[in-house]
Amino acid sequence: MIVDHDSRYTLNLVKGRPVGMWRLEVARRARRTMPTEARLPPAVLGAWRQTYRIRRPSLRQTAILEDVLSRRPAEWVAAQLSSGTGEPMRRLLDADTTLNRDRLAAAAAHEAAWAAEKQAEAAAFEPLADILRCLARPADKP
Repeated sequence: MIVDHDSRYTLNLVKGRPVGMWRLEVARRARRTMPTEARLPPAVLGAWRQTYRIRRPSLRQTAILEDVLSRRPAEWVAAQLSSGTGEPMRRLLDADTTLNRDRLAAAAAHEAAWAAEKQAEAAAFEPLADILRCLARPADKP
């Protein structure tokens, strides 16, 4: 059946005009998605319209913008879309990648410093570790 292969369609069996006849109707299902304008903040939409004029963002571009907006403020996204030369989406994604890389490097440095600090603290408790090792040994039975 067509519904098994493409869920965008529905099939209905309805009575025909002549008695005892049936008619198969095929119809497309209505799309239940929000318009792209409703899913993006006004600042981002304004920058998009300033850059691309009448062209609206595609569904894929909207998904990418929503993903970047989950990590960055709307004003930052709008500034990246409306500044500079070249392809605005490429510029936005490059700036987002650079910031992500910088944040990951800072997090790795912070984690390395924390590990070194914990290792230094562990060295200070070496006598305590010896005591615990002695307590953990099984007692000699006479």
